[in-house]
Amino acid sequence: MPDFRRARGRARALLTKHGINSYPVDVHRLARLEGVEVDRSDFGEEISGLLVKDGARAVIGVNGRDVPARQRFTIAHELGHFLLHDSRELFVDRDFVVHFRNETSSTGYDALEVEANQFAAELLMPAEKVRELFSKQPFQIDDKRALKKLAAAFGVSPMAIAVRLSTLELLVAA
Repeated sequence: MPDFRRARGRARALLTKHGINSYPVDVHRLARLEGVEVDRSDFGEEISGLLVKDGARAVIGVNGRDVPARQRFTIAHELGHFLLHDSRELFVDRDFVVHFRNETSSTGYDALEVEANQFAAELLMPAEKVRELFSKQPFQIDDKRALKKLAAAFGVSPMAIAVRLSTLELLVAA
């Protein structure tokens, strides 16, 4: 079973630890502050990102083909794996830990993926800040301009902010 509370709590703790209270969150900087390198690669169409741990070294690989908003979410997601999940659960080889992010990541069937998605959502779009901004200018789900504006404030896609608003039960039906 995914531990939503733990995932969201770790994201909030990370923001607090590094004194981050402005948005969009600089996920590249945050990864570096946590000792994780970020490397852009071409993973083709199938993979958005991966996390590789080799001893004390950790690298997030992000698909350079993806749009910047997707890359940011992927980095946050993989950082979630790094901070939440015991490496013993992810061993693929004796020397490396690899966890792929793909089209099944958001389906809700893999507890580790669900937790990493919850972490990423809270890191990039903290519930408190989303509620604050939305309450200033509430809008209906079909208001594409307002959705894009709010998404831009957090550096995420309109789809990501729509899902977040829905999860937080903030969207007003048309």
